[in-house]
Amino acid sequence: MLRLSSRSAALFALLSIAACSSSSTATVPLEDVPARFADGLCSQLEACAGPFADLYLQGADCRQTFTRSTQDSVLPLWQAAIANGTLVYDGHQLDACLTALTDTSCGSLAQRDLDVCDQVFQGQVPAGGSCHVEAECEGARYCQTTTCPGSCTNRKAQGTACTDDSECVSGLNCDGDLGTCERPRDAGESCGGGTLPSCGLPSLCLGANADTGTTGTCRPISEALTAAVGETCDPGAGTLCVDGVSCALVAYDTTTSALSWSCVAGYAAGAACKLAVPDACPDGQICDADPASTGSLDGTCVPLPTAGQPCRSVAGSQCASGLVCDDTTCVTPGRLGATCVTSAGCASGMCTAGLCVAPTCG
Repeated sequence: MLRLSSRSAALFALLSIAACSSSSTATVPLEDVPARFADGLCSQLEACAGPFADLYLQGADCRQTFTRSTQDSVLPLWQAAIANGTLVYDGHQLDACLTALTDTSCGSLAQRDLDVCDQVFQGQVPAGGSCHVEAECEGARYCQTTTCPGSCTNRKAQGTACTDDSECVSGLNCDGDLGTCERPRDAGESCGGGTLPSCGLPSLCLGANADTGTTGTCRPISEALTAAVGETCDPGAGTLCVDGVSCALVAYDTTTSALSWSCVAGYAAGAACKLAVPDACPDGQICDADPASTGSLDGTCVPLPTAGQPCRSVAGSQCASGLVCDDTTCVTPGRLGATCVTSAGCASGMCTAGLCVAPTCG
């Protein structure tokens, strides 16, 4: 089975990298950090996830999406903490942090406690103290926000139950399948199968099957992208098509429930199509095949829903690039104060009483 390392691991670790992005020794205003964060994060996703980078954002503009998200969610928490004296921000330290991280590889994204980068955001709250955001906590601690405000808590060791990467000590991620803090496995190591941790970027877990308990092996992304147009592929087994080619579902055996896949070069706008990984329709379109509802594998390349149109619900809620699905309708992510139906409709990730608001803890 094909497996990617957890998205949250990359996002958390890259916050430090991007916050440290600066090309001068001049101080960087706190308000500029979200854009720097987004640029560094998206650059690393592109470099480390390769052809799978779009899976993290479903085609949305990475830098714009994460800039707005950080501006409306984490930035207000930083500002409040600085005003309360529980956080010190030093924009002069960004350059030194960037120098320390110049050689940071994809495999070291789980590292969180770099001394030089810890000087950028200096938490003032000791263990057990009240917090609203992790940056407030002194040392190697996270803000446990089961309730809000939360409490600065020591990070967890390997094998300890967790729900988020920030809970784990440096070098570990919260494995989404195991639900425990684990070291991401390196290329060549065993992985997956419901019993072993996932691979760290830029590797994939090939050959694992959680249903049968079969473990796989971490391999470079390039080793999964091997099948050419017309050849057999299988996303479940980790055999995918070469970059630029999609793995399409071409047959389904109703007796055995077996799926048959084949590599296709792509479909033209408005042409007949089949479901594929990644979708084989042109940018801005998607194959509308819906086997669960129609019993047919065949569909047509149709435009993705635009603002105000109903979200497409097959294979997840989908809208045109830059839009999100707020309840059942495609919308531009609302900024603070905009109207919303659900939290998914807000850049901040928080909808309260029909309005997008900044979270009180994060």
